[in-house]
Amino acid sequence: MTLVIALRAEDGLLLAADTKISEISPSRAELPEQAAYGKHGTKISVSAKHSVMVASAEMDVASNARALVIERMDAMASLPDD
Repeated sequence: MTLVIALRAEDGLLLAADTKISEISPSRAELPEQAAYGKHGTKISVSAKHSVMVASAEMDVASNARALVIERMDAMASLPDD
C-alpha cells in the first residue's frame, strides 16, 4: 500500500510518500510467505521546469504513467490553464 500525504500552506505545498516497495518473486522462495521482499525507492517525481510533483505507487503501470506525465509536462513550454 502506498501512503501519500499533501499539506498545503500559504507559501507552498509539501508532498510526502513512504518509500517501501514490495516485490514478489516466487522463483526466489520455496514458500509463498518468503516470496515477497522489500526495497526502498521514491514514489514522487518532480518537474523542476514547472514546479509540479506527481506521486504514485511504485507499480510498473503507475510508475510508467508518472514518468510519462513528467516527460510530457517538461516538453511543454508552459502548462495550459485548463
